[in-house]
Amino acid sequence: MRAAVYARVSTEKQAEKYSLPTQKKLCVELCQKNNWEVVEVLVDDGYSGSLFEERPAFSRLLSLAQRRKIDVIVVTDVDRLARPDNLVDMGRLQQVLITSHVKLATLGGRISDLSNSSDWFFSSLESLMAGWERKKIKERVKRVVKEKKRQGFFWGVVEPSGYRWEGKNLVLRETREVRFGKHKGKKYTIFSADEIREIFDLYLAGHSVKTIAKRLNTTDSVVGPILDRAMFYAGWILEDYKDKHRHSRRADRMRKPLAKGLHPPIISEFEAKRVLKLRNEVHRYYKTTREKFPTYGLIKCGICGAPLNIQLAVKPSGRKYYYYICANRKFARLKDIKPCPLKWKRVDEIETQVWAMFERIITTPEVVFSLMKESRSHSDELREKLLRLEKDILDLSQRKRRLWDLFEFANTKEEVSNLKSRLERVELELAVKRQRKTEVEADLAMQESIPERSREITEVLRMLGDIVSEANEEERRELLRKVFSEVVLEEDGTLSYKVQVPVFKQESECASLTKQHIIFR
Repeated sequence: MRAAVYARVSTEKQAEKYSLPTQKKLCVELCQKNNWEVVEVLVDDGYSGSLFEERPAFSRLLSLAQRRKIDVIVVTDVDRLARPDNLVDMGRLQQVLITSHVKLATLGGRISDLSNSSDWFFSSLESLMAGWERKKIKERVKRVVKEKKRQGFFWGVVEPSGYRWEGKNLVLRETREVRFGKHKGKKYTIFSADEIREIFDLYLAGHSVKTIAKRLNTTDSVVGPILDRAMFYAGWILEDYKDKHRHSRRADRMRKPLAKGLHPPIISEFEAKRVLKLRNEVHRYYKTTREKFPTYGLIKCGICGAPLNIQLAVKPSGRKYYYYICANRKFARLKDIKPCPLKWKRVDEIETQVWAMFERIITTPEVVFSLMKESRSHSDELREKLLRLEKDILDLSQRKRRLWDLFEFANTKEEVSNLKSRLERVELELAVKRQRKTEVEADLAMQESIPERSREITEVLRMLGDIVSEANEEERRELLRKVFSEVVLEEDGTLSYKVQVPVFKQESECASLTKQHIIFR
């Protein structure tokens, strides 16, 4: 018979029964014992059994079975193919094996032909029993974890930003560290305690999440969850998510404190409560107003630079009006700062002006060129970012050389191992900085080449006008937010604009332009 060997380990390698080499060796030996021809050995390294089509080697295995290229699949255990507690995936797998007349062999000695009713029954029963046992283990682990949390222990393999492991305890982290995630190519940053402190200080001082993220060279999707876990950084252990698949919902992200933690706090409880109250106040307006008012999130204060929020005002007649108000005026008491003096401005008036400028931009390219001449701040920001990256790269290169020099004085295996670990971290951070520098240099080159590409910009704007004329309301709002990088409400009530210049992704695409062929720089 023709056999295909399949081996898999998930991301939780410490929980696996057999390593990949051991799985392959044992399965091949089983094939040799039964005089089966090994057609192919397929391996999924680092893929969870909960994934079905997403596993490349498993997809190849199913393809071989469906094309009748194999007669038997050999695995160490059935749970290498699919999680036994996932009845849907197990049913799909059984259906493929039955229709393709492919047998299933495991190290236990059972060779199952699922087209046979008895083999199908016992195979299904084994899967159900294994799934039941797995669920029982999960429930026991959850109870233990919850009890540990009630005792004040942080439960997790990876330490949270601001902390590092010292034995079984969390202590304050001194430096930032970049690590690879569970999935290949994914990276994440663990901030130092000082950076976490800075995030909360800046937010309480009135800075937006986006501004803080830019200052720390990260994204707002990283800074936001840190702010939402304010009570953890005040020294508390938080409750679990209500539903791990739905924690993107605001109500599920704002977890309540469960018990006083054993880790050292970075901020005070008073500061944490202020941050959470502020986050809830800001979020109440975000979801509905973003859809209702396209300019929301683009408008900034011309006096203090804070974002503008929308405030509803009801007149004595009962008529409702929406106004833009500076965040440092609206939340001044909550932030304990002096209110910003910028006057309120009717939202509908600002929307009318912004839409009028949008129409002028896509119909009159000269407007874009005049705005570009008025503001070169984007290029200046890129140059500053490039200088910071070059300085960081120089510092990291010097640290790397110093670490290499220290190898000469290392006398024990522990010292050598420690130096290797530190060197790997520095090299990883250096690679990240160099990649970021390459990206910034490309953006800067594009920005500086804009005056030379005026003809191309004019052509793109003309075609963009055709797209806008046929677009629905949602697509028009999306294009508006892409054209304008920022709109500033000045003290005298006038608006100033910063535009992102549209260019082609590839010049060969000019003839058949769609909105996917345009990028904004």
